[in-house]
Amino acid sequence: MNIYNCHTHTKNSPDSTAEPSLMTEAAINAGLRGYAVTDHIDTELTYSEDSGENLAGSVKDAAEQRKKNPRIKILSGVEIGQAILNHDYEKYIIGFNDWDIVMGSVHSVRMPGHTEFFSGIDFTPFSDGFIDSYVAQYFTDLEETAENTDYDSLSHLTVPLRYIVHKYKRKVDLGKYADSIDKILKTVIKRKKSLEVNTSGYTGKDPFFMPCEAIIRRYTELGGVDFTIGSDAHIPEKMSCGLSEGAKMLLKLGVTHLNYYEKRQKISYSIKE
Repeated sequence: MNIYNCHTHTKNSPDSTAEPSLMTEAAINAGLRGYAVTDHIDTELTYSEDSGENLAGSVKDAAEQRKKNPRIKILSGVEIGQAILNHDYEKYIIGFNDWDIVMGSVHSVRMPGHTEFFSGIDFTPFSDGFIDSYVAQYFTDLEETAENTDYDSLSHLTVPLRYIVHKYKRKVDLGKYADSIDKILKTVIKRKKSLEVNTSGYTGKDPFFMPCEAIIRRYTELGGVDFTIGSDAHIPEKMSCGLSEGAKMLLKLGVTHLNYYEKRQKISYSIKE
């Protein structure tokens, strides 16, 4: 599989128990050219379970795996969630290590009374109006993240829909947010960042990408050419989830190259080889 998986997690993320050695084994078995360890640091959890100890552990484990497994490229990265909430901590994270790749993410929104992570909210009882407001707030927060934070690839655009639509079966019309989505895509292009194609949802009877194919097409129409791809794996069994399908979808749209990063320098490679 001629792919660098730029988004994975290990036991150094608060929502994963994956042993780094098993993640490496899974990457090798899948035939990946390389993968990035991008453990979570969410800025509002600085002093709780998502602490600096996780950062140190992630850096150490990635270095050990790289030394033990020279036949596959193993990169050290970080996924910063909600950097707009704490720019001082964002700067600390950026300076903590000589990172290969920094993923910019939004996992919760500035919605009074509902600031917990998307994954912890039951969206079943909410009105359609509330759902609309919540999704609008997500795109507002992501606009600010895209414009004002330090990242290399913008992660899993439309991720709240994983829960709202695919888990709780609520309807969301993305057309309502077209202007906001365009602003985000244009900002990624303007700043010469990458847009992530997140394939973690490509499972079961309802497979999906984040963002969806229509948004990826729109990104290319606006002039976007820079992409990373990532399975967002939290367990070894998901290391290669959806990567081949994501690459095929991109090729169908005329995208022939993806990016990975070393020391935060963009490196383009062909997915046709």
